[in-house]
Amino acid sequence: MQTRNTLASDDARHAIEDAAWAPSVHNTRPWRFAVSGTRISLHADADRRSDVVDPAGRELLISCGAALYNLRLSLRMRGYGFLLRLLPVPGRPSLLAEIDVAPGAGPAGEELVREHAQIRRRRSHRGGFGPGEVPDEVFAALPYEDASLVRFGDVHEQDALAALSNAADRGTGPADDGTASAGAAVLLVTRDDTPAARLCAGQALQRLLLRAAEHGAAAAFHTQALQVPELRTVLRLQFCGGAHPQMMLRLGVAGGAEPRSVRRPVEDVISAE
Repeated sequence: MQTRNTLASDDARHAIEDAAWAPSVHNTRPWRFAVSGTRISLHADADRRSDVVDPAGRELLISCGAALYNLRLSLRMRGYGFLLRLLPVPGRPSLLAEIDVAPGAGPAGEELVREHAQIRRRRSHRGGFGPGEVPDEVFAALPYEDASLVRFGDVHEQDALAALSNAADRGTGPADDGTASAGAAVLLVTRDDTPAARLCAGQALQRLLLRAAEHGAAAAFHTQALQVPELRTVLRLQFCGGAHPQMMLRLGVAGGAEPRSVRRPVEDVISAE
């Protein structure tokens, strides 16, 4: 760690490597980072957005928010403090956030240390869940900033969510019958539906997933219903009390090892300004 008010190049690289281990919807990994002095900028890689399922870029922003949370966590683990600005700004639509960092913030707390340890262990889950319960400590990760969770323990509510998900699947691909199987069904929601709120949703999502991994739990994503504007409105009004649903997922205890997804080389996502 450098003692001057600088950002060590190795620290910046390691933090961006950690950021690139974030989950992304459809495994698009739609982020890029630029380093200039003590500033790290997060940019959207619009070429990796799907025009078919994500025309408005909502899921791109959530994915980039998850990477941003890893970046912040990694910087704190290296003793940096920082000032975060969520963007974008007019004229620079791809610029999503800037972090100005400074050393001397002291060691990270135990909670952050535990979260950081899960960055490369966390996996998305694509199968069924076992009978184990998700500890309440996992759900305590939210509310976080502008995001909170809506939990569904009632079987009728879970059936309704499954029906909405399958209705969307009929228009976008094979039916997904897993929404109402074992595991805790939840919706990640935000008070607003601005780009900044979606970035906050991504950060909250990653915090939740790291807490889940710490307790041996994983998440399966069900995004189809949220890709249909009419169904997203139904979810917002019927299940979320007017809050905006950003992610539908199930949390549960998964059996067996998940396949390791391919990550973009750090050279592909980092540049100097």
